[in-house]
Amino acid sequence: MTYYVRAPGTCGEFLQGSIDGQSFLVTCPINRYSYALSNVVHPFSQTYCALQPKSAQARKLVKQLVYSKKNTSICPPVYVRSDIIQGKGMASSSADISVTAMATALAMDYELSFKELEQICLSVEPTDASFYQGVTQFDYIKGTISQPLGMCPPLKILVFDEGGSIDTITFNQQVDLQAKILETPILNIMNMNLGIATKASMVTRAADPVKVLAFGSRRAHGFDSAVQGNKAAIIGGCYGHSNLVTEYKYGIPSNGTMSHSYIQAFGVGAEAEKEAFVTFIKHRRQRKRNSLILLIDTYDTIHIGIENAIKAFKECGIDDNYEGIYGVRLDSGDLAYQSKKCRKRFDEEGFTKAKITLTNS
Repeated sequence: MTYYVRAPGTCGEFLQGSIDGQSFLVTCPINRYSYALSNVVHPFSQTYCALQPKSAQARKLVKQLVYSKKNTSICPPVYVRSDIIQGKGMASSSADISVTAMATALAMDYELSFKELEQICLSVEPTDASFYQGVTQFDYIKGTISQPLGMCPPLKILVFDEGGSIDTITFNQQVDLQAKILETPILNIMNMNLGIATKASMVTRAADPVKVLAFGSRRAHGFDSAVQGNKAAIIGGCYGHSNLVTEYKYGIPSNGTMSHSYIQAFGVGAEAEKEAFVTFIKHRRQRKRNSLILLIDTYDTIHIGIENAIKAFKECGIDDNYEGIYGVRLDSGDLAYQSKKCRKRFDEEGFTKAKITLTNS
């Protein structure tokens, strides 16, 4: 009987790092394979060839294992072919080694366990665990972690080859390997935060004594960058920020207001806007000193918005004795004209400490 074995290559890995100093990766299998034949009846495809040194070493280790179990070393030849690009970190060697080992064991009528296969592969070189089905979390140095994570979801992967090649054994012998693995994500995180903090420092110093708020969440590149970015802006000198997740995650009180979509979620018109204001105030005031800044330009700033804000503050018992910041935000139109009108109305109603925040993007 001719035995046919295949194992996939990988496109790097989904994740690589260490847990408590223990190296691991999460495999990213792809539909490119190494194939092995044993017990071949000639003729067979010329695309198969004799074993490369690493595969030959794997075959030798299997023969030694089987001999220790069954006292036999007779094994027909094994031939391998692959459509995985070599020397590009796509687990071509790992796939070749694993299919060679499995085909050798089958030819010797021995059922090789995954644990035995794993140890044979690791004895040759650090391995990508391409012989496991689906996605696997794996200790590619010692094999102490081996956790199946399910089948790989359908993906289209685009690979850019910038030239060069890599040898797995040489690569993993580097004494500073862990530092090199961590360098890119650390710099990615630090550079973004340092860039935002630096810009915030420049802006706040230029604006002094006027306070500057960070309202950049909508323009951040991803959810977490918005959260981290607001923290970095505070470190850089901003007076406040508008991201609630930053507030709850880092304990930095937010000074933001609300979005137009929040107000429109309560309906359309003056009454819906007032209801949105009252609900906002009641929720926000549960935390001491929370800012209560109402966005008043959804419909009509002067005739509806400021009047609803005054009504909402009165209904909720907010006045100049409130320990936090309270007031309104203007986000459109003639900000200078509207801010003067709002200041006059606040003063007429006794809200002399009410703040007027201006934003314009």
